Amino acid sequence: MVKVVKKNNKLIGIIILFVVLSIFYTYLMAPQHTLIARDSLDGYFHLNRALSLRHIWYSPINFNDWGGVGNATALFYPWLTIYPMHLLTVIFGPVSGFLLFLTLVTFLTLVSSYISAIKFSGEQLFGILFALMVDCKINPNAVRTKKISFL
Repeated sequence: MVKVVKKNNKLIGIIILFVVLSIFYTYLMAPQHTLIARDSLDGYFHLNRALSLRHIWYSPINFNDWGGVGNATALFYPWLTIYPMHLLTVIFGPVSGFLLFLTLVTFLTLVSSYISAIKFSGEQLFGILFALMVDCKINPNAVRTKKISFL
């Protein structure tokens, strides 16, 4: 019983650490709650991609955004995995929804990296260090928008 409680406390501590790190790295991307193009316009492209999903259930070609030209971006990029970002942008607005989605992706990346490392090594410290090395690069702003492009 005592072992289970200690194990749960460690797990809760790791989850809190990953949540705090996710929020911190998202904050680094937009410290004044504004999106800044740092290394490319990739983030803006994927934000527009998410915003243009409001008519995806009717047609994959969007004539309402992208200047009304009938962009078929949803045909070439998997849109279902980015649909949660669309829902967050509808609920919280474009910038807040985008940042919340980046926070969620960062958190899930930390958790999946940690679980993979634990399965590989069996050691919690290795799992934490591996998750940090995989997710928290030197330039977090470049990494975040690249994560969205793979979704």
